[in-house]
Amino acid sequence: KWVAGGMYNYYQSSTTITNCTFKSNYTYYTEGGAIYNYYQSSPTITNCSFTNNAAIKGGAIYNENNSSPVISNCSFTINAANEGGAIYNEASSPVIINTLFANNEASHTGSPTNGSAIYNEGASSPSLTNVTIANNTGLNAIYSEAGSTLVVNSIIYGTILGTYTPQYSLIEGNTDFTNGNVDAAGITLTDVFTNPSTGDYTLKITSPAIN
Repeated sequence: KWVAGGMYNYYQSSTTITNCTFKSNYTYYTEGGAIYNYYQSSPTITNCSFTNNAAIKGGAIYNENNSSPVISNCSFTINAANEGGAIYNEASSPVIINTLFANNEASHTGSPTNGSAIYNEGASSPSLTNVTIANNTGLNAIYSEAGSTLVVNSIIYGTILGTYTPQYSLIEGNTDFTNGNVDAAGITLTDVFTNPSTGDYTLKITSPAIN
């Protein structure tokens, strides 16, 4: 497969995708293991799971040229790419809500690379609300060349490299507790989640992320 292992949305094709599973799709040499969105193609993706998809860029989804899908109530797990283990954005700014990114990987020839969960190229400025990012493998969880990522009411483990604006969030390495953020110094995954080693990312009773 040369482009998009599962679905290719081309030229302002903004489909509605609901209650779907994208599993074990891949592309040999290009982008978007499960979905490739090109030129202002901004689908609405709801209640979907993306598992074990792979590509050169964007293991699950690749967004290009002002393609900014709305992704809600979804999960991205065990996806892999050279860059952007789960999602790669090129001049695109998706809106991501109530979504889990876990156990995705960004690596090349065995070495970790950027954006284990999300890679932003150019002026891509996604927004993340009620998003959990944890246990992904790469140099960082979110990588941005330019633009700025808005992070609201979210939990992110794995560093963010690039400009971002956090609000009411817990982000690994972030000690700025203005705008309602939690000072993350000394807080581990097991302090926050019930059992992250088995994929249970519900908040434990004593989690500092409650409320």
